[in-house]
Amino acid sequence: VEYELGEISIDDGDYLEMPEFSGIAEVLADGTPVGKCAFAPYRFALPAGKHAISLRCWNSMGNLFERYAAISGITAPPVITRKK
Repeated sequence: VEYELGEISIDDGDYLEMPEFSGIAEVLADGTPVGKCAFAPYRFALPAGKHAISLRCWNSMGNLFERYAAISGITAPPVITRKK
């Protein structure tokens, strides 16, 4: 599934963090992939400038193979952390 976060002004050193997520996530800036992650911490460096940020999220096959129903997906909103 893909989520549009909208156009965001990013400063050098800012990053997107997904504090409550389980699965595989990819972050895109203006449609260009900037990072992909399958394990915590889900933290992605963002390019400086004004960019349309979106997330692509996939579930893993873990629940099928391990035969249990673990929570997966986004269970809290992603956060842009600003460089201090």
